[in-house]
Amino acid sequence: MTRVERLEELLSRAVSQRSERITVVTDVDELRLDEEVVRRIVHRAVELDHALVESAPEHVLRGERAREVAKALDEILRSVLEFVGIEEETERDLDDLFKDSVLVVVRGRERKALRELVDAPIVQTGGPLVPEDYRKVNPNLPEKLPEGLVKSVERARRELEEYVRKSRAKRLVLVREEDDRVGEVLEEELPEVAEELGIDHEVIVVPDFTELSPSDLLSGGRNEHERY
Repeated sequence: MTRVERLEELLSRAVSQRSERITVVTDVDELRLDEEVVRRIVHRAVELDHALVESAPEHVLRGERAREVAKALDEILRSVLEFVGIEEETERDLDDLFKDSVLVVVRGRERKALRELVDAPIVQTGGPLVPEDYRKVNPNLPEKLPEGLVKSVERARRELEEYVRKSRAKRLVLVREEDDRVGEVLEEELPEVAEELGIDHEVIVVPDFTELSPSDLLSGGRNEHERY
């Protein structure tokens, strides 16, 4: 399921489950507007209007322009969902999604971004979980791997095992960015690491941790059966 499809599903659910709320919003004496959300919708709507004019009479966009307008549509949809209170829904969905899970990321900024959205144990590895796999990332490493690198891997593995044991997790979930070589190596290692710990595993690929949203996590997953 794509991110937009997931958002559409959530909107449909919001309309069916929150009809009373929607009725109230359309018939009120006072309405508090989120300035940032409103300006975001208006700005993107103007961009869509420009695209409609420039693409006449066929109204077909291609290449980079098509991707830009598709992104504008995605942001409008997300903003509308935020306006009708869908963020509460996605937060509950995330709680369900990562129940009994330990999340795995490479970098500190990724851990920080996840912590803002997810209430679950998060392990920052700093690199691969197998010392020799560092050569896949940096082929110029000396024949004898630096002691600090080996100890860093050992610390990450101990932390991972401790989190799994303490939380009684049933699944490892690697969250990585697209086109991240270190993340790709971790994904290759994940089945064996999970097997050693006696739990399942899953990979979620997100576009960018800088603007990470609940919908990225809800739509980006694939389990071990889809890849391995």
